[in-house]
Amino acid sequence: MGILDEIKEKNTWEKFLEYKKERGLLSKREIKELTAFIDEDRFIPVAEAMSGSGYSFPPPRRISINRKGSGKKRTVYSFDSEITNVLKLIAFLLYRYDSYISDRCYSFRRNMNAKTAVRDILSVPKDRRMYFYKTDIHDYFNSIPNERLADKLDEVITDDEEILALLRSLLLQERCVENGETISCRCGAMAGVPVSAFFADIYLKRFDELFSGIGADYFRYSDDILIFASSEKKLQEYIDLTASEIEKYGLELNREKEQTGGPGEEWEYLGFRSGEGKVRLSSVSKSKIKAKIKRKAHALYRWRKRKNVDFEKTAAKMISIFNRKFYDDRKENGFTWSRWYFPVITDVSDLKEIDAYLIENIRYLSSGRYYKGNYRVRYEDIKKLGFRSLVNEYYKYIKSGEV
Repeated sequence: MGILDEIKEKNTWEKFLEYKKERGLLSKREIKELTAFIDEDRFIPVAEAMSGSGYSFPPPRRISINRKGSGKKRTVYSFDSEITNVLKLIAFLLYRYDSYISDRCYSFRRNMNAKTAVRDILSVPKDRRMYFYKTDIHDYFNSIPNERLADKLDEVITDDEEILALLRSLLLQERCVENGETISCRCGAMAGVPVSAFFADIYLKRFDELFSGIGADYFRYSDDILIFASSEKKLQEYIDLTASEIEKYGLELNREKEQTGGPGEEWEYLGFRSGEGKVRLSSVSKSKIKAKIKRKAHALYRWRKRKNVDFEKTAAKMISIFNRKFYDDRKENGFTWSRWYFPVITDVSDLKEIDAYLIENIRYLSSGRYYKGNYRVRYEDIKKLGFRSLVNEYYKYIKSGEV
C-alpha cells in the first residue's frame, strides 16, 4: 500500500498517535488536538485531495523567528493545521526509507540520536582521532537547491510514484506568503515543515558516503559535521574536500563556526564536549542556558514589581519554568535536558554550575540585586518551592538504569 493510501486509513492515524504518546513526543494539548482531528475524520478531505491527480499545495507561510540571545533570525515555513497534521503522518511513514540514509547521518532517525552519535564518536580508536574538524552548513534547510533536492527524491522513492509526485510538487512550487502577500520564492527543504527533516537527511547522502568510503571518521547531524583524522595533513585534506564538495551541492559552509583541534584538545558537538575521557555540556550549551536563566529572572522580577506579587509566588513560577525545561514529567515538551543530555554526559561539574546559577537567580528575585544579602533566602526554602537539582536528578536517572 502506498503512503497516500495509508494516510486515508484511520487505523494508520491511530497507530501514529499511539507511537507519539508512548514516546512522550506530544504535549497534553497536542494529544487532545490530534485525537480530535482523528476522531472527527478531519484528515479525510486533505488526504483525499492529496491523493487526487494534479494536487497543488497552497503557498506556505514564510516567517522570521528571533533566535533568543543571539540577535539573529531564522526563517521557517508553515501550512495550516490540517495540512501540517497530514504532513506529520507522511513524515512518519517516510521512515520506511530510513535504510537509504547513510549510517553516518544521525539526525531525525527513528533509532539513532545524539546519544548514538556521541557513542560512535567515542568508539573510534584513540590513535585515529587526534585531530578534528567541526563545521556547519549555513542556513542548510532553506538554501538547498529545490530542483537538485527533487532529483534526490527520485533516487530514494522508487516504489511509490504517488508520494514521489506529491513531494516533488511541494518542493518545486515557487511561491510563499510573507506578511500577507504572495511572493515568488525558493524555499529549499522548508525548515519548519514536517517533511523537511527527511529532505535534509537525503540531500547529502552521497556526501556522507564519500567520507565513509575513504575511511574518514565522519559524523553528520543535519547541518553539523565533525571529522577526525590521525594526522594534521590528513585533516587538512578532509577540510579541503569538505569545502569543495559542499560547494558542488550549492551550499555554503559557516566559516564563523569552524573549529579545529589537535591532540589533547576538547571537541564540542551536538551540545556536548569531550576531553580527558569525560563527556560534558558544551560551552555553548552552558552559556545559552545561563543566558536564558538570567533573562527569565529579570523578566519575572519586573513582573513581580509591576503586579505586586510576593517572592514565593515569583520564585515558584521561575522554578516551574525550568523544571519543565529540564525534566517535564508531564511530557508537555518534546525536548528536555533529561532526554537529551542525561543519557550522554559522564561528568556533573557543569550541572553543578548551572544548579548554583539557577539558585543565585532565584534568590535575585527577592531583591532585584545580586549580593550576599540574598542568602537570607535559604536553600531549604527554595527546595520547598519545588526546586529540583540537576545533579540529583541526573544521579536518579543513572540509578534508574535507563542509560
